[in-house]
Amino acid sequence: MRAMKSANFFCVLVCICALSTVFAQDQTVQGAKSEPAAVQKKEKVLFTLEAPKRRPVCKVGLSFEYFQIGDDVNVAGRLTNDGCAAASGEYTVSVRFRTDDGETENIDFVELWSREDNIPIKFDNNYPMGPNTDLVRVRTKRSKCVCTEPET
Repeated sequence: MRAMKSANFFCVLVCICALSTVFAQDQTVQGAKSEPAAVQKKEKVLFTLEAPKRRPVCKVGLSFEYFQIGDDVNVAGRLTNDGCAAASGEYTVSVRFRTDDGETENIDFVELWSREDNIPIKFDNNYPMGPNTDLVRVRTKRSKCVCTEPET
């Protein structure tokens, strides 16, 4: 996507430069009284841009369970992805809890992962909520996965 935007920007820049040159020549011709009109020459410029090779994107499956342990929350589960064995990515664990004032708050924790084979990744992490809090819920969001080898 970024390569396409760069290519579009470059094309627009080339067109603007070509038009400004033609416009400048046209202004000179109109300003001259006795000189013959300038001959305008059209040229085609062809160029090829190569987009960078992208690695295939895969889908992440997350299943987990959670429970409160004092001022922390324990989140345990497993991560799977289909489409490629070797992959890496990230996901966000969002913890919502209620403070002793009755206010609800969220804290997000970003987790990175990678694997070299098709075996699911197991995880078991504790996340701090703070003193005098009650766990409301845990969710995962913004999961990302990129294959490090071609898709199967």
